[in-house]
Amino acid sequence: MTSAIIIPPVAWWVLPLVLAVPAAMLLLEHGLIRDYQARLFHRLFILAYVTFSGIGALYLTGDRALYLGYYAGYGLAYSLSFTVLWRQLERRLPARFRPSDELPVLFKGWGWRTAMALYLLVMLVLLVYPENKLMKVVVPPPLNILATWNEGLGIVPSRPEKYLSYLVLLLLPVYYYALGVARWRWPVKAALVVLPAYLEYCRTGYLGRSEIMLVAAVVAIPFWLQRPAWRRWLLLATVVALPFLLAAAYLFQCQRLGKSTDARLSWTDQAVTILYQQTQFPQNFPAVYRHGPRGRWGEVAAWLVTLPIPSVWCDKPSVRLNHELTAIVTGRVPGDQWYFVCLTGLVAESYYLLGPLFFLHAALLAVFSVFLLYLYSGGAKLHYVWAFIAFIMSYSVNRAGIAGCLPVMINNLLVLNVLLVTGVVLSTVRGGAVAERPLG
Repeated sequence: MTSAIIIPPVAWWVLPLVLAVPAAMLLLEHGLIRDYQARLFHRLFILAYVTFSGIGALYLTGDRALYLGYYAGYGLAYSLSFTVLWRQLERRLPARFRPSDELPVLFKGWGWRTAMALYLLVMLVLLVYPENKLMKVVVPPPLNILATWNEGLGIVPSRPEKYLSYLVLLLLPVYYYALGVARWRWPVKAALVVLPAYLEYCRTGYLGRSEIMLVAAVVAIPFWLQRPAWRRWLLLATVVALPFLLAAAYLFQCQRLGKSTDARLSWTDQAVTILYQQTQFPQNFPAVYRHGPRGRWGEVAAWLVTLPIPSVWCDKPSVRLNHELTAIVTGRVPGDQWYFVCLTGLVAESYYLLGPLFFLHAALLAVFSVFLLYLYSGGAKLHYVWAFIAFIMSYSVNRAGIAGCLPVMINNLLVLNVLLVTGVVLSTVRGGAVAERPLG
């Protein structure tokens, strides 16, 4: 097989060990989680975990046994914490403490339409301020990110632009909730999910695979949840289309980098190439392990505590974990020639942060996931927000670690979290009962 990159020999004997971990994670779930959305959330994490942290062990060139031990320990710690905590919530928490998918009067009548219009209006304002880019909606920018990056080099956003961008960040989940409230047909809602992503692409000139996959997830997951009869066919279609989607991702990558495709590569070669590129995170583990734990937990704690504070208001602590890990693996720092962020996955990140206590990383991530799941699992009105959360807490966290999920989950969901928690508190104080969700 001709390939654009050199793929190391694959140790197929490792495959049963790699697959035994997700099998054990699913076994922990069996009989303990009755709620379908909780099971789906857990299984999406498992799928992303074995993809980004498991498959790469097949072509890991050194410290394979060591890595497999940490890989198994992290996965089992996550699933054990997730299933036990969710089970306890199902059994012990009174119904009146369960959030409803009915938000306050803001979303009654024309409220949800107003929320959607406000979000799209802010997006349009950003298209004309500080530079008028409305024509790019008709003639979109090229996909070449190098040209786009060079065009924006040295441009510092103004303070009003930062405030508008922060408002967009806060309103996106509200927009998704309003989509769940709307009684439009699925194709109309799908188009309205794509629209903000397209406007953002026209404004910034950047479109990544993660952005495309997020849109696809927010479109597909509510359809999956609301149409059980279609699930078998959707799963079959996804499996059949997967090799072609991987080949398309390779072509998209070449287009974004301004490179021509290798004519010698068949579509299967293209699919294998992109699969290797996206699953080689375990190869970075030996370098992180030899470096040792980061320490300085106080910096990380200060970063986490101050995450909800908008950076446009004041300077606050910043921990750039992925840049630190990139320096360990590649020796490059921001500003170096050919610098790129080298993602390492959850296993390497957990060891870098906590060393031998790496399993606590998995446990705390599971606790945070259950908290979000408990708030946002429920009726159809929350399905679009739920899809957004499930994608970030499965795909994004397994690729970019906690730096790829916590800022998004804490900041983006700030408004909806306040509304949901306020609803529970008010209902409890008044002695009423919040509409109970179907928890099995």
